[in-house]
Amino acid sequence: MSGAVPGFVPRMLVDPDIGLFRADERVFTAMLDGWRAQMLARGLTADTIKQRCQLLERFQRFMGEFPWQWRPADIDDFLADLLLRVEQATAHHR
Repeated sequence: MSGAVPGFVPRMLVDPDIGLFRADERVFTAMLDGWRAQMLARGLTADTIKQRCQLLERFQRFMGEFPWQWRPADIDDFLADLLLRVEQATAHHR
């Protein structure tokens, strides 16, 4: 398989000019790039792809960890926090 494929992680990790600086972030970015390419190949709209990737990036920032560290309970925490924010915003606008 060619190293030119979007999201091809080994290419990112062995580039002698880059090294392993911030490897976790670079692997996560490569994963998102690969997922974007896959969704594009399935014919999803650019807006749909953008929204899905932004949701994962938001979840990653909320967790402060990367997908290979996430646990099933983490999504419950994320959704509970999201629901709380929606409820607070709704109460504020009443």
